[in-house]
Amino acid sequence: IKVGIMDGAGETGSAMVSLLALSLSMNTESENADTKTKTTEINGIRTLTEDTKRDESVSSSIKYLYKDRYSISLDGNGYTLSELESFMKELNTSPLK
Repeated sequence: IKVGIMDGAGETGSAMVSLLALSLSMNTESENADTKTKTTEINGIRTLTEDTKRDESVSSSIKYLYKDRYSISLDGNGYTLSELESFMKELNTSPLK
């Protein structure tokens, strides 16, 4: 599982966090042959999820905002969305100020 945290301070960070905030503000759901993408809530947190199943392989991702400042992304190559959600629930983000 790869965890990415981007601070929304500064010009570039602010633009990236604003883009994610805009994506999260919409109710979206799309599906193609292998991938399902949608906005949903996990543990009361608005998220953008992606779940890919291709032949024998699976991967998933979750993106969300923390304290309206940090963009947090979780990418799980070989992990289902359900497994990644469990990891998200255990992730300690409280040190972020």
